[in-house]
Amino acid sequence: MKVHKLVLHPADPLSEPRPVSVIRQCLDEIGLIDGSIKLGKASRYAAGKEFLGLITFLGCSPAIELHPPADPVLRDEAVRSGTLCHVYLSEIYPHPVLLANPGVIPCCPQCRRRVSDWERHLKQWLENRDATQWRCRFCDYQGSIYSSGFRHKAGFGRSFIEIWSIHPAEAVPGDLLMDALSAATGTTWDYFYIRN
Repeated sequence: MKVHKLVLHPADPLSEPRPVSVIRQCLDEIGLIDGSIKLGKASRYAAGKEFLGLITFLGCSPAIELHPPADPVLRDEAVRSGTLCHVYLSEIYPHPVLLANPGVIPCCPQCRRRVSDWERHLKQWLENRDATQWRCRFCDYQGSIYSSGFRHKAGFGRSFIEIWSIHPAEAVPGDLLMDALSAATGTTWDYFYIRN
């Protein structure tokens, strides 16, 4: 089963990530998360009382389950399967990683054409994390692989906040949430959608 997620991440993937405890405290204080959901060692949290005010849903009546089942077996299955909307705080990675759906190809930030040789650039970067520079073959733009235009379909980062059970373009993070994250971490945040 594919799980749909809205993923938040620092806009600058090279910025020094704040500890997970700082992110958790920020999200708890603004009411995005509530109590933790125990499932292995992962940091997962139920939707908090302000969740619907911090995430803006774009449809008229989204079908989203915010309350964990009382039965622990049913709760664990709802978390694993992604039917329960909950928040997962990733580990801190030692270097930027790319989260993307298979086959996602970015666009050049200047001419907006698809980067047709994206797989070559990505392979070079995966083999050597310092090989971040690339050139657009259409407009001669030169830039960092991190500035590729994914149009909210992928993102680089060293830490991520995954909001499970949110379909692409079904909801967006509100300004209050993004501003609170920026204040807590000293860097701006962005978002994208993923399915895995």
